[in-house]
Amino acid sequence: MTKKAKIVAIITGIIALFILLTIYFVSRDLGSESKLKEEIKNYHNDLVQNKKVDASIIVTTGDYGKIEKALKNYLKDCNKHYNDLNNILKEEQIKNNLSIENIKTDGPNFIKTKEYLSDIKNRLNESSKIYLNDFKKQNIMNYLSQVSNYYKEFYYNLATNEDIMISEKHDFDSKIENFHKILDKQEEMLNFLAANGDSWRVINDSLVFYNNELATSYNNYLEELKALNV
Repeated sequence: MTKKAKIVAIITGIIALFILLTIYFVSRDLGSESKLKEEIKNYHNDLVQNKKVDASIIVTTGDYGKIEKALKNYLKDCNKHYNDLNNILKEEQIKNNLSIENIKTDGPNFIKTKEYLSDIKNRLNESSKIYLNDFKKQNIMNYLSQVSNYYKEFYYNLATNEDIMISEKHDFDSKIENFHKILDKQEEMLNFLAANGDSWRVINDSLVFYNNELATSYNNYLEELKALNV
């Protein structure tokens, strides 16, 4: 073999080795990405079903392990903030604020009920702020330790994937907005009853107005509240 042929053979060998190594590393990365996606999907499903999870258990390695750890901690916090907010939206007291029993016991000024409405509005605002902050890019990225731009982009795409997120954010936004309207409408109705405290009584477990115009106004309030799905 001539010197030139040897050089060509060496170069060909180097190129072949480079190609093989590239194929190996690409295949390995694709395998790691698939494994990570499956693990996060299962982890997410367990969170949604309120099963016990352990964010410290990491099944991938290297930069994918960093991404897995970040995603699990991020999703765990998202789930907690979601549940905290959802618990406020489901409070049973909301349904009882304008019940006959509550009107009898807290009327005509409704001091305790108004205090409750003020408290739940404050809690709703604070919890909403925390929950909505979960979707901001800066907050999402804060969970991830130092990796290259490729892995940062891969992580962010996973964290914002609709199949992985705890809930449909836009749907939940509408629930929060509607709940604010419910609270405001209830407060408006309580103020109406308090302002006209001498014009109604609870008789035989029914709210009776001495003025037909006031009765009509209150019934209109009830219809508006009903339209908000209370």
